[in-house]
Amino acid sequence: MPDSYTVIQERIQKALATIAPGTKPKVTRLAAEFNVPYDQLLNRYNGIPPKTATLTRSQIMKNRLFISIYNGSMDWEYLIVVRCLKEL
Repeated sequence: MPDSYTVIQERIQKALATIAPGTKPKVTRLAAEFNVPYDQLLNRYNGIPPKTATLTRSQIMKNRLFISIYNGSMDWEYLIVVRCLKEL
């Protein structure tokens, strides 16, 4: 049975933790050693988050604001949200 997504992500984090600062790792070797997909490991090493990354609260609020403006359904609730986001 294939490993779950969370198990793979944990192994990717362990692989990244073994990389010494200032060195260029051999990603192919690390992927084989920790039994993780090469592409995912390379993306995490390059700082690209997983596609299932969760949004922060402010990102969610900004998305809601954008959608409400786009749909033309802007109301006072969103104006308050905008004011709060400016304070972040």
